[in-house]
Order: sequence, then structure tokens, then C-alpha cells
Amino acid sequence: MEGRTTLKKNCLYLLPILIIIGLAVAFNYSLSKYQISKTVPAPEQSQQKATLNNNDTNVINTNIPKQQTPPAAEVKPAVSSTTPNTNIGPSIPILMYHEIGNGPNSLYVSQENFRAQMHYLRSNNYNIVTMVEARDMLVKGDIPPKTAVITFDDGYVSVYTRAWPILQEYGFPATVYVCSSFPGLYNYLTWDQIKILHDGGIEIGSHTRTHPALNSVSSAKLTEEVIGSKKELEEKLGASVNSFCYPSGAYNEYTPAVVKKAGYTSAVTVVNRKAAPKDDFYHVPRIRVPKAATISTFSDYLK
Repeated sequence: MEGRTTLKKNCLYLLPILIIIGLAVAFNYSLSKYQISKTVPAPEQSQQKATLNNNDTNVINTNIPKQQTPPAAEVKPAVSSTTPNTNIGPSIPILMYHEIGNGPNSLYVSQENFRAQMHYLRSNNYNIVTMVEARDMLVKGDIPPKTAVITFDDGYVSVYTRAWPILQEYGFPATVYVCSSFPGLYNYLTWDQIKILHDGGIEIGSHTRTHPALNSVSSAKLTEEVIGSKKELEEKLGASVNSFCYPSGAYNEYTPAVVKKAGYTSAVTVVNRKAAPKDDFYHVPRIRVPKAATISTFSDYLK
């Protein structure tokens, strides 16, 4: 009887110990499964990360538009804005302006500086052409010495009121990229002014309808902005619109194919260097002329 009592007491002592050991084993097993799940990413995450790593070193503005389906045409990746100028042989400086006048940021070039820059071009016998003409020269690889292009983005009214009289004075053409929904809005060209510029030898190009970043719109919106603007401009002008400009330089690897399919023959970017025959005609670089540019720096842009 005494032996049974002792055994019973020993079992009572061992029971809590066995319970504690069981709980410890269960906790360690759960912890190991959690650590494994943390260190091994889900297949979808791994695939997405690999895709981004393959693209982000090759394409400027790599965000893919929502609902965007890659077009059938193969698109050459955009050139990085930091790409050095390795042009060999003839090339064309395509000058980029926005507003002409005195303003708070570097997008403004004063009328005095603009006149001095046009005077420099004339004094140094530069051959100024439109983007359509420059594109033909680049296609053929036949570029006359000292050929340059003057472009304006956005279609500000200062192109008509301040730049146009100076361009007329020096007998220079230019290419103005217009947002087709902007004419008549405050500080933008009217349709009458656009028609006068066009009739006076200024090429009118498209800058979309509403100036969105084309690397972040749906495929339907992209079509509306690229094709819709071309249709509106051509209906107003009664002439073909062949040149396109990416708003803010934003695009991805699919956008140029949509631009090409719309019927444009060139598209300019904000990549800062001269254009050469080897460049893709839907990734055409330009040289931005900032507010602070002196005649010395301006002349350097052309070399």
C-alpha cells in the first residue's frame, strides 16, 4: 500500500514537467515554420522582382501603364538621360525651349537672351530646319554642316508674342509641340495663333491632349492622348502632324510603339545630347536651353 502511494505521488510530480516539455516542443516547431516562410519569398514576388531587375537598368521611366498590353512591334529601350554623347560623325543639336520671357524657374529664357541666341545662330551661318526636315536628314545620314533645330514645348502664348517676331526677323523656322486641349486656356496659344504660326513656316507637332505622364496612364488613355491629339491638330490645321514630344520626357518601353502606330515619324525626349543618324527616331535626344545659359555655354551646346 505504501509503494502505491509513493508511485502516485511521483506521477503527480512528473505530470507538470511533461506538460512543459510538450509545450516547448510545439513552440519550437511553430517558430521554425515561421522562419522558413520569412526567408523563402512567394513565387509571384520572386518573378516580379526579377522582372524589375531586368528592366530598370535599360529603360527610362520603367513604370508600365495600367491595363497596358505590350504592342506587337518591338521597341528599342529608351536611352538613359545620363548617357554620354558618343556620337561619331555628323549630328544635329535640337534645342529645347519652353517659355520666352522673365519667369521664376529655369524653363524661362528671357526675350533678350533668346534674341542673342538667334543672333549667334545667324552670325555663325547655322542652317535651321524643322523636326520633319531634320528627321529626313538623319534617315539619309546627309546632314549639312551647322544644322540645328529650334523646338518649343507646351505651346505657351509667348511663342507667338515674343519668340515668333524674333524668328521672323532672322528668317528661322521652328517646331512647336502643342497640347491639343490647351488652345485658348490662359497663357497658351489660341487656335488662330497656331494657324498663323503654321502658315508662317512653323511646324506644329503634338504634345498629347492634356500633358499626362505617359508612363502612368491606361492603354485607353494613352491612345486618346497620342492618337486623339494628332486627329484634333490635323483637323484644325488641315495638314499632317508628323512630330511628337513626350510630356516631361515620360514614357516606357511600350509608349514609342503606340506613337509610331499613330503615324508620327519622330518623337523627341529630354535626353540631353545631339541627335545622330544612329538614334532611334522615337527616342530623339534634345539639348535643353536653360534660363541661365550664356552665349558661351549656348555655343558649347552646338559643338
